[in-house]
Amino acid sequence: AAVTIDSFFDSYDILLMPTLAKPPVELGLLDLDTDDPSEFGREFQQFCPYASLANMTGCPAISLPLGTSHDGLPIGVMAMAPFADELTLLQLAAELEKVRQTVGQSLDVLRKENDEKLEKMRATVDEKLQTTLETRLAQSFTQISERLEAVQRGLGEMQSLATGVGDLKRVL
Repeated sequence: AAVTIDSFFDSYDILLMPTLAKPPVELGLLDLDTDDPSEFGREFQQFCPYASLANMTGCPAISLPLGTSHDGLPIGVMAMAPFADELTLLQLAAELEKVRQTVGQSLDVLRKENDEKLEKMRATVDEKLQTTLETRLAQSFTQISERLEAVQRGLGEMQSLATGVGDLKRVL
């Protein structure tokens, strides 16, 4: 394995692979206290098959948490470098941390700008809703007022008629 990996590093600086083949397992699932150690080995190999390559070849490797799953669990990337080249891995880790910080800061700025724009949109919508509500209420009150005036006029006319009927009764 060491000879094969050496020829790989003749063409490439770093070998990148997932840290784990599966999401983290429940506590106790990979149990060393088993009657069959080969069972543990099989389960571990299915869970974490990539680390053994670095262990068998003696090449330096580093696992870097570069994301999270939908469940919020860390997702790692394992980088492996040629034998005795730990410096390349440390430089890679430092560069990735700078990128992560830059991306994080950019995301924070975008969130802030989006929050501000969203607040402006809410204010505009609230203002337009308030204006529309005031206009429609004013129109409704105008209609109600006009109808009440018409009812009052009708009542006045009815009162005049009632007075006229009373006068007619007296005459008759």
